[in-house]
Amino acid sequence: MTERKAYISYIRALACIGIVFLHTFTMCTMAYPDQMNGVNKEVFYLIPYLMMWAVPCFVMVTGTLLLDDAKNITYGKVFKKYIPRVLKALIICVIVFRFLDVWMNREKFSFVVFKEMLYKFYTATSWAHLWYLYLIIGLYLLMPVFKKITENFEAKDLLILCIIYIVFVSVVPLLNDVTGITTGFYITTNSIFPAYLIIGYMIDSDKLRIRKTAAAMCLILGAVSIVVINHIGINTGDEKVSNLISKNLGSYAFIPVLIMSVGAFSLLGQIGKNEKDETTRSFFGKWLLSVDKCSFGIYLIHLVFLRYVFKCTDFNPFDYSGIPAAVIFAIAVFSLSYGSVWIYNLIVNKIVGDKKKNETKE
Repeated sequence: MTERKAYISYIRALACIGIVFLHTFTMCTMAYPDQMNGVNKEVFYLIPYLMMWAVPCFVMVTGTLLLDDAKNITYGKVFKKYIPRVLKALIICVIVFRFLDVWMNREKFSFVVFKEMLYKFYTATSWAHLWYLYLIIGLYLLMPVFKKITENFEAKDLLILCIIYIVFVSVVPLLNDVTGITTGFYITTNSIFPAYLIIGYMIDSDKLRIRKTAAAMCLILGAVSIVVINHIGINTGDEKVSNLISKNLGSYAFIPVLIMSVGAFSLLGQIGKNEKDETTRSFFGKWLLSVDKCSFGIYLIHLVFLRYVFKCTDFNPFDYSGIPAAVIFAIAVFSLSYGSVWIYNLIVNKIVGDKKKNETKE
C-alpha cells in the first residue's frame, strides 16, 4: 500500500467513525427531545455538528481519487463501473430497509410494500442516510466534466471556481436568511459538494498547500465557531434565531463547517503521510486500514442497529447519565457494524478465493 493510499484510508476510516457518532447522537435527540436539558441538551446537539466534517471528507477523498492527474475518467467508465456499483447498493438497501421497517413497525405485509419500495427509491425517501448514495451518483455523472476542468485549469482558476461556489452556495443563502432579502443572483449548479470535490483534488496534488499549523488552526477555528454558535442557538430566547442557527449548523455549506472540514482533511492527510513505510505503521494505523476496507458497509448498515434499538427496545441514554451512555452506545453501534462487515468480507473473500483456486486447478 502506498503512502498516499494509507493517508486516504485513514481519513475515510475516521470519517466513518464520525458518521456513526453523528447519527447516534442525532437519533438520541430525536427519540427523547423532552428529556434533554442544561449541559446534556447542549452537548447532544453539539456532537453531531462537530462531526459534520465527515461527509465533506468522504467527498474530498473521492475528488482525490477520481480527479487524480493520472486517472482517466470517461462516461463509459462512469456508466459501466462507478454508477452500477453505487446503484446496486442503493437498490439493495431500499429493499432491505423497507422489509426491516415492516418488521420493526409491526406492519401487515402486503404487495403494496413493493410499490412503496419503488416510490422510496425514486423519491429518496428511504432511510435518511442513503441521501449520500444519491449525491455520489450525481457527482459521478459530472465527474468527466470536473476531470476536464482540473486538467485544463491552473491552480488559481480552480481556486476561483471554488470561491465562486462557496460565495453562492454558502455565503449568499446565509445573507438571505439573516437580512430577509433574497438576492436574484445565483449559479446554476447549486451545491457545495463540487467545491469539496475540487478542494480535495487540489490539496492532494499540492495545488492548494495548507501547512499543518494552518490546517490545525482551520480545524480548531471551525470547531470553536460551531461550539459558540450552538451555545447561542440553545440559549437564545428568540425562536427565529434558534431555527436559523440550527438550519445553518446542519448544512455542509455553512462556512464554519467548510473551514473545519478542509482543516480536518488537510491535517489528517499530512499526519497520514508521515508514515513512510508499512513496517513502521502503528497498530492504530493498521486498524484504520482495516476499518477503511469496511467503511462503505459500516455506513450502510449502522442505522440498522440504531433504528432497532430505538424502535424495538426501551433503551434511553438519559436513564444512564446521558452523555457517557450515548458515547458507549455509539462505540457499540460502530463495533457491531464493523464486526458484521468484517465477517461478511471474510466470508466473501474466502468464497472468491476458493473459486479462483478451483478454476486454477481445472
